[in-house]
Amino acid sequence: VRQRGSTYATVRAVPEVVETVYAEADAFLGEQAETEGRVAHAAEHYARALDDLTRFLRVTYPMVIERGPLAPVSEERARELVELYFQTLQRAASVLRGTVQAERLRKDAERTVSLLRPVYERTGKQWMWESFAHQTREALYDASNLGVP
Repeated sequence: VRQRGSTYATVRAVPEVVETVYAEADAFLGEQAETEGRVAHAAEHYARALDDLTRFLRVTYPMVIERGPLAPVSEERARELVELYFQTLQRAASVLRGTVQAERLRKDAERTVSLLRPVYERTGKQWMWESFAHQTREALYDASNLGVP
């Protein structure tokens, strides 16, 4: 995780492929911190993981939706990262319950949902967008009862 801001972590041949290995590490470290009762540390790790995963969803994932097997990331890997996003979103909403950050988290998640809608519509996969939107709202609502329908 320390290499996140290094040249190694930021220079790559295909800039539209968002590096997600740090997201996975931060999600794991967030879970560990949460289990140990270190809620502030858990929130920090979840926030960093969600930053990376949100960038993946906004930059790389549309290519997976549009290009399928020709995308720079496999569909299977993309599904794993989307699932990690929902899990991390739910955990972050849970530890941030009742805070200003929880509302920011909700707004950012809703923004991601709205940015993905035209991609799904262009490819005739509206049902996939509806499922993604539902799972996002469910993760936020179930974890923190933020009142998201």
